[in-house]
Amino acid sequence: MIALSLAEHAARIRRKAGHLLSMVAVADLPAGLVVLPMSRPDAAGLATGSGHRLATACGFPPGTVAVQVDAEAGVLTAAQAAEAAVAEAAAAQAAPFAIEQAIEIIRPIFEQVAAHEAAHVLVADLDAAADAEEAQAWIEACHSLPADGGPVSHGPRWGAAVVILGRRVIDRQHPAERARYGRLVRDDIARYGLDADAIAEALGHVAEWVPLRSLLARGGDVARRIEAVCLTVAERQAVIDKRRQHGAADAGFEV
Repeated sequence: MIALSLAEHAARIRRKAGHLLSMVAVADLPAGLVVLPMSRPDAAGLATGSGHRLATACGFPPGTVAVQVDAEAGVLTAAQAAEAAVAEAAAAQAAPFAIEQAIEIIRPIFEQVAAHEAAHVLVADLDAAADAEEAQAWIEACHSLPADGGPVSHGPRWGAAVVILGRRVIDRQHPAERARYGRLVRDDIARYGLDADAIAEALGHVAEWVPLRSLLARGGDVARRIEAVCLTVAERQAVIDKRRQHGAADAGFEV
């Protein structure tokens, strides 16, 4: 029963994240974004191509985009924290800290993981059309490759997509939660040597109805403007290496 409850919590986090991102990026995701469980143990999130073949391989309707998020890991951590808090509360004769409260604390983190992966699919080249069998074979081949946490896959265009999605998500949050969501966005892309504030300034205002895939097209005016305010690939690799040496890099955000 406990395992089922935790699985239900994880599924709920993924559903909410998929619904939220489908709303804020409806111009790019008219058929919706589906957030699936993770299929490999070395990442907290995973994007494969533009997400269309993954959705096809999993039986979703044409046009659907899919990414993967390991919400189970976060829910398990939250459950363990709640159990420890219950024991402490009993000893202190205080009100227990429920798992639902712990889940609400970690939920925004995994919504940001989903946004991180959604940004990847929105700046990736579109997947070629494939039937379910072809898509499944392609997905399996992709998933056999090592996770890529490098500066090329986490480049300025991707960072800009994270920033724009973050803005749109923040606008839908309770005012008390907005600062936390903003920190999640900044911390996420800072892992890869990108500055959210510099990117936001270079972007300027981006209306919610603007599709990110066309706005951030490779070689376009906006892409060049963003690249101009970002560190070089070599400099960003140095940031990644330094964070990893100091144990600060999060291996969960990989592609």
